[in-house]
Amino acid sequence: MTLLERIQCLDSTRHSASSEYATLSMDFNIVGHIQKSLFQKAFMDSVTPFVRDFGYSIGQNGVGDIIKLEVPLAMMSPNEKEKVELYSAKLDEIADYFVKIGIISRRHEDRYPVVSRGPIRKGIVWPSNEGRLIATIDRNLAPLFGIDSVGVHLLCFVKGTKSSDKDGGGPAISLWMAQRSAAKSSFPNKWDPTVAGGQPSELSLMENVIKEADEEAGIPSEMSRQATSTGCLSQMTSKGDGSCMKYSKYYIWDLEVLQEFRPYAKDGEVQRFEVWDADQLLQEVKEGNRLRPAMRLVVTDFLIRHGIITPDKEPQLSEIQAAMHRERLTFLSDGGNDDEWQ
Repeated sequence: MTLLERIQCLDSTRHSASSEYATLSMDFNIVGHIQKSLFQKAFMDSVTPFVRDFGYSIGQNGVGDIIKLEVPLAMMSPNEKEKVELYSAKLDEIADYFVKIGIISRRHEDRYPVVSRGPIRKGIVWPSNEGRLIATIDRNLAPLFGIDSVGVHLLCFVKGTKSSDKDGGGPAISLWMAQRSAAKSSFPNKWDPTVAGGQPSELSLMENVIKEADEEAGIPSEMSRQATSTGCLSQMTSKGDGSCMKYSKYYIWDLEVLQEFRPYAKDGEVQRFEVWDADQLLQEVKEGNRLRPAMRLVVTDFLIRHGIITPDKEPQLSEIQAAMHRERLTFLSDGGNDDEWQ
């Protein structure tokens, strides 16, 4: 398998059927999507306590293209802050219910923002609400509702560790890698670049980098503040069975460190740290299976930016870069007629 194919196989739109998903709207704005089979299992049972708060279209084979979650009008407030709190509270009820019936194992302490992706109906004159905060959602519930996953990644690298002459050699550079805890619910024992963390709703991206750097690797704030933002990677991702499809964004910072630098496992999220040279990193993205799969993007991007992967050595470089910057897939038809809603 080529490096391009290894990057492309991470794109869930290549192996998950989009017809299995319905657009999810809240407050008449697109916010995500939900697997139709999950909605049928969790919400269409007569004992489900949330059916009254959902509108959904019915197709020939069950749930149709759009599912609406709306707070009852009697509870609605014109105040935006109160409206956000109402929708967030409703999502918390759903999270508790999903724990009860075993769809998610537990609630998470982090909350992700639920933001508008635009109005639900096509072809109507409506001021753009894109980016408006609709609610916040429990981190463990977010993937089931197709809410964007945003991560921050701090890559601590060292110059001066000589790379080999294999494939023509390259700049002498190495990268500190972190092995995930064996207790992690996802990808235990796999490897990430130095610091990685999900983006909570209450912090800025840089504030989160500083927090995660301290908690995961013992890096003081005065050091992590010197990191340089290098951009954002993106893909549609899902679990291996095609569930939990979501738009994943990876914001990346580089931090050059001295040879004497030693991160240490501080909060239990990481087992240990190792420094990998350019040859190890290149072998891993091309052939290895030690990395958490999505980190193949982050490490490949690092190797491109630092001149290890070049156009002369990698003829599919432009296709690889395009595969690491994918647009969000929106599951939406024209929305149908209002009298189709139940």
